[in-house]
Amino acid sequence: MSYDPGRYLGEITSHGFEAVGTKKTPALKILFKVLAKRSPEGEYEEVDPQYERNVTCWFTDKGAKHAVKNLRKYCGWEGSDLGELNGDCLVGSQIEVVNKPDNDYDNFEFPFEGGSSKHAPEKNEKVAKHLRNKFNNLVRDTRPKSN
Repeated sequence: MSYDPGRYLGEITSHGFEAVGTKKTPALKILFKVLAKRSPEGEYEEVDPQYERNVTCWFTDKGAKHAVKNLRKYCGWEGSDLGELNGDCLVGSQIEVVNKPDNDYDNFEFPFEGGSSKHAPEKNEKVAKHLRNKFNNLVRDTRPKSN
């Protein structure tokens, strides 16, 4: 079953870093359960059935800034260390995504960002360490300030 195009609310069930494809592009895979679809009036209406789907944050030189922004804005992540994301810190959090189906397959993305692949993340420690070394300054600089 695929979902109609539109904006959805989900609950994160798993996440972790992977090296994706033949180029081994570093990415954070987020698995979530689809909970509700946003109506034209802006209200969320529960969906049935509630399947699990994936969204991907790409951590390339050009994509890391957008990935961190999306994690903060659409997942509520306030962390200061990318290593946190190779664990369970977002499990149970809500996520806001857009489905742009490709033929008969769901293609969930962050609003205006994303990619998709339908498997649970592998939580690759080598990828997580590489990303921490490369982008943790960016993460710390964009962390929300405490009141």
